[in-house]
Amino acid sequence: MDDICDLLDKKSNLIDRVKYIPGRVGYKIRDIYYDIKYFLQKVFIGHSDMQVIEMYSMLTHHILPIIKNYRNNNKGYPGIFTEWNDGADSGFASKEEYDKAIEDGRILGGGLKAWEAIVDKIIFAFTFILTEDSSPVNRQERQWVKEFKKEHGDIWEVKKENAHKNEYHLFKHIKNGNILHCPTENYSDEEHDKLLNEGWKYGGYKQRQTWYHSDELSTDLNEKCEEGLQLFGKWFRSFWL
Repeated sequence: MDDICDLLDKKSNLIDRVKYIPGRVGYKIRDIYYDIKYFLQKVFIGHSDMQVIEMYSMLTHHILPIIKNYRNNNKGYPGIFTEWNDGADSGFASKEEYDKAIEDGRILGGGLKAWEAIVDKIIFAFTFILTEDSSPVNRQERQWVKEFKKEHGDIWEVKKENAHKNEYHLFKHIKNGNILHCPTENYSDEEHDKLLNEGWKYGGYKQRQTWYHSDELSTDLNEKCEEGLQLFGKWFRSFWL
């Protein structure tokens, strides 16, 4: 029985591939058109629509290496991180006055170490974007991505606990031809009847290749990325040597 099901699945996959050939050819022609358009835009106006559409990804390629360079060469920090050093350079007449300024929130203290911790969080954020939302464009960026995954983990790592079954029930709308994928976990007799009453035609159960994604790791890294981006905005005007 399993052999028959496997055979039917393979036949269904083959039919789907054949049906999608015209659409894929159309997509290829469209891609060639836009590649030419974007190239000409870069030549004549300095940037393309695609760079605007994916602005955050494009800017990451410029921002990340500059901030890394800053991190490696910077020896100073914003005055708000000033440390007490028993001297006039701190700007405070006494340790008590210095401590009171920290208590009141007028300064943060911590010196270079505190500032570098913030810069490191910002670097984390842009490296995460490079890893997950962009594509490395040179050997250096590929090395950064490799090191990031080694240290923090790979959201898309192929291992058992990251596996997701791509199973769904297919529906096609009778009037407009729209396609609807109903995940197996949401599918029931009630949902089936509801969709039929709304004008959908049932296309059967479908199963595609298993895909891998760690939802837990993704949530954790995205939260850290968001923190780094907020810090970048907050301290943007403090980046100078």
